[in-house]
Amino acid sequence: MLDMLDAKYIYSIPGKKIIPNSKCQPTLNYFHECVTRICLKSQRADGSINKTTVTGVGCVLSASKIKGDNDQHEDGSLVLIVSHSDWDPVDRVVIPFSVRYIVPVSPRLVNAQKLVGVGRDFLFEGFLAGRDLHENMAIVEVISLASNTPGQGGLGARSQLGTPNPSPDARGRRLITYPESEVSAAQPLDEGMVDDDDMSGDDLPHSSTPLGKRKGKKPANLEAAKKMKGV
Repeated sequence: MLDMLDAKYIYSIPGKKIIPNSKCQPTLNYFHECVTRICLKSQRADGSINKTTVTGVGCVLSASKIKGDNDQHEDGSLVLIVSHSDWDPVDRVVIPFSVRYIVPVSPRLVNAQKLVGVGRDFLFEGFLAGRDLHENMAIVEVISLASNTPGQGGLGARSQLGTPNPSPDARGRRLITYPESEVSAAQPLDEGMVDDDDMSGDDLPHSSTPLGKRKGKKPANLEAAKKMKGV
């Protein structure tokens, strides 16, 4: 589908952005139905910023802190090299690429810097801050991040994994046990009385009483029923 955007307008475009680690231009794949027209370029408010926000899951390849002699970022900021991969619907292949994330020194991200570890997956949210032309790598300044490791349930969470315990006490249940003396002293059931499930249709006594109003157990046969009526 051809690009139907007008250069005179400013748009909000949600989509998937692939930034290869080469001299190739980044590509943005989106659905035209999801595009929102904001305003004309001439009507843009003063001080507005052309900001591209990004969200993605990636694996941390390396992590290092910025020294004090860096002019671009604050001292103590964390630099992460993160591996991503996404499906290119045009070339119909999965394209892997790496992105440099900058985790700034902020009270909101203090715990995040302690949580980050090499080889772990995280969900990153931030905005595109530039591109390293020497390494052909996009630079994203992080706003928030959360652990995406299965079983951890988010930022700062710790999984409580262990060996399954089949004991009912571990699940809040308690078994009721009886002494052996009480079990041996229990009286056996009368052989003339059986449960409803053990009776066939021929053994059932004829009665006009509705089935729902009957109480107790039924005699085992018709002869027993007649004896009971005669008593």
